[in-house]
Amino acid sequence: MVSKSVHVAVAVIVNTSGEVLIAKRASHQHQGDKWEFPGGKVELGEEVTDALVRECKEELNITVKPSRRLIAITHDYGDKCVMLDVWYVDHLSGQPVGLEGQPIRWVSTDTLWSYTFPSANKPIIRAIQLPSEYVITGDFTDYDELFIKVKRIIGHGHKLIQFRAPQLSEQDYLAIASELLLFCEAAGCRLMLKGSPQSVYQLGGKGLHLTAQQLKLVSATDLEPFKQPNYLLAASCHNEAEIRLAEQLGVDLITLSPIKHTQSHPTLQPLSDAERDLLTQKATIPVYWLGGMSQDQLSLAWSLGAQGIASIRAHW
Repeated sequence: MVSKSVHVAVAVIVNTSGEVLIAKRASHQHQGDKWEFPGGKVELGEEVTDALVRECKEELNITVKPSRRLIAITHDYGDKCVMLDVWYVDHLSGQPVGLEGQPIRWVSTDTLWSYTFPSANKPIIRAIQLPSEYVITGDFTDYDELFIKVKRIIGHGHKLIQFRAPQLSEQDYLAIASELLLFCEAAGCRLMLKGSPQSVYQLGGKGLHLTAQQLKLVSATDLEPFKQPNYLLAASCHNEAEIRLAEQLGVDLITLSPIKHTQSHPTLQPLSDAERDLLTQKATIPVYWLGGMSQDQLSLAWSLGAQGIASIRAHW
């Protein structure tokens, strides 16, 4: 039996305090008594943004202006298949009211995990909490240069950094990572580490970035310590097979590369625009484009459903 597919427009509505609006589904509805982000079915021939504006007016008595797509997710519940077309909204007029009797709340993004949402909403919550840029460290000659550059990056407002240093032995990498972790945590920045899940977890790291090779070797059991709301699990992907592996393992975000030719990997052939777009749109977890990226590509990445961009040279 083929599940009925429903195209749903979803609004992540953010107020001036950075809080997100959520509503509770009625008991008789599909996934009833769970919290959700406002929205509803896109009618035949209707633009998704028009559906979003209409649903927010009908359900909440507010007028919204969607600013950009946040993520698109297809999820099969068994009895129903939904395609959640999620848009970020930070412009609204009026005071939201649950016109259909539904409870509504403004909540901080940090507390979203304490509410029960339909399972398809997990990637949406992650996307809300993730920044638009994922910075990766580049070459450095010594300890001081590394910390000076990381401090500068944090000073520019970046909240997600990967410590990449393939030139170091595992022992040296972990020794520096232990200090860099403390430095970043004190500054309110998430540091993603590379290496074995066990060594990163024992070090106290709450962010692990897997290589494409690790995706093929690790098991769900290996990654269990990172399946917590305040931990992040990332992976490097280059094709659909790797993306499917990442999804099966419960990864929170991926980098998709190479988008363009890069100095660090000059022999690698970039993805075609068609491949890039298809892989981004088919992924059910937040995607960062990687490879020759700069802020000039951020708007394009957003328009095609990517979380944002990842880069080394743009910031290093």
